[in-house]
Amino acid sequence: MATLAEDAAYKRDHGTLYKITKQVCGRFRNSTEAPIRNKEGQLLTSEFEKEARWTEHFHEILNRQAPETESIIPEAEEDLDVVTTVPTRQEIMRAIKSLKNNKAPGPEGLNADLFKADP
Repeated sequence: MATLAEDAAYKRDHGTLYKITKQVCGRFRNSTEAPIRNKEGQLLTSEFEKEARWTEHFHEILNRQAPETESIIPEAEEDLDVVTTVPTRQEIMRAIKSLKNNKAPGPEGLNADLFKADP
């Protein structure tokens, strides 16, 4: 399997390389089973204690005082030149051809390969 993975990496066949790596590593391990310690360094074992520690952690991180001094953000010297016209057919074709193959479909369920085959 290592030889196959090396060959796939050499050929830049990321799909095959990913499948081999997934086979070698086995099942995904849930990250909730990671050891969690309290502030004193003691290992927490019950789910209730772990949830309480996460709540405490995020409460400390996210609920902080407002900064004493406000940030000074200067206004832009020049406005950006943003093109707001409708793209031309050639621009659309060039964008479609630049899409990568063998990628997951978007929310509409259509692969980029489909558009590249018949734009």
